[in-house]
Amino acid sequence: MGTGHKASRDELEEAIFGIAKVDLLDPVRPIVQGTFNARPLTASTVGRLIQDMKIQGVRRHQYATAIPLLAKKRHIHSTAIFKDVTRIGDAPKLKLSVEGEEVVKQFFAAGGNHRTAAVKALAEEEAKKIGQLEKMIEEGGEEKKKSGRMSKLTEELEESRKTLASMGLWTVILYDGGENDFYFYFYLLSMLLLLLLVRYFTSGGELSWAGVVAQRNGCSAGGG
Repeated sequence: MGTGHKASRDELEEAIFGIAKVDLLDPVRPIVQGTFNARPLTASTVGRLIQDMKIQGVRRHQYATAIPLLAKKRHIHSTAIFKDVTRIGDAPKLKLSVEGEEVVKQFFAAGGNHRTAAVKALAEEEAKKIGQLEKMIEEGGEEKKKSGRMSKLTEELEESRKTLASMGLWTVILYDGGENDFYFYFYLLSMLLLLLLVRYFTSGGELSWAGVVAQRNGCSAGGG
């Protein structure tokens, strides 16, 4: 696939080889944002996302919010490639193949920079809350720890720890980079942005390439 190749929608969709989950707070390899995403990161957008996540919940495992991740199929372990979009919540965590462990230094994302920033900010808030709860329980002493109030604080602490442990998990759509990395990624990004714009202006403003794919396959954009 070269720079002079005229892209088709089918070719772009064929580049999708699966879905998986990554931990945005602790990925198997660093995820580079911005290189293949022309949308600048703005504090105001991140702030709105944070508030939306607090009010409506973090929609991390839905096709409409999945993050496009560029990779080579052979670098992803076969057990980590999930194809049933009707059960997107059951997708496994991303795992590298033997070759991938040796050669992959980083992944490139073609979107999701604001979502990643919002998740990291929420994780910082949750970690701060955990620290405060731990301090309150520690200062309570052994006798007070048996009281009803301390019991509630302990339960709240455990719940916060569970929340933080899973907060970074997010669904990604895996695009096969093939052999010619630079040209493919440039080509893929240009077509991805074009189709996103088409989707935006034909769906009342809902910007989601994942929704395009889901609609083509007759699948719901929702998920676990």
